[in-house]
Amino acid sequence: MALHKFVFVFGLILLQVLPGSAQEISIKSLLGVPFGQVCQLGGKFVEKPATYYAQNVSQAEFYLEICEINGRALAEPLVVEPVCQGFRPEPGKLYQLKAYETIESRNEPENWPDDQLARQFNYSIIHRIVVRQL
Repeated sequence: MALHKFVFVFGLILLQVLPGSAQEISIKSLLGVPFGQVCQLGGKFVEKPATYYAQNVSQAEFYLEICEINGRALAEPLVVEPVCQGFRPEPGKLYQLKAYETIESRNEPENWPDDQLARQFNYSIIHRIVVRQL
């Protein structure tokens, strides 16, 4: 499968500065539905791509190749790193899944005494696509 068909979650969350103000930011979801909204996915689990991230960082056993979202077929499959809840996926088997996409920020805690803060700062965004069987 061509490399351009793979969407690697790490680093692909797009931040878009809106016109008029550098303070306004929009984060686009990979699934095309609002973050936290449950949707239905159709697809199959596939082997991890041969990328450094997939092979050395990702904890997913398999990646999910999504062919449809909420009953609409995709022009090209979307391959993502899923978080599977309550089941162990079988590669190649077609699944109908319910899912939601979420992000969270890991920043320094508020109202913490400055002299007790760890000096290793972590300003990252964690992205997850959580899936369960229907």
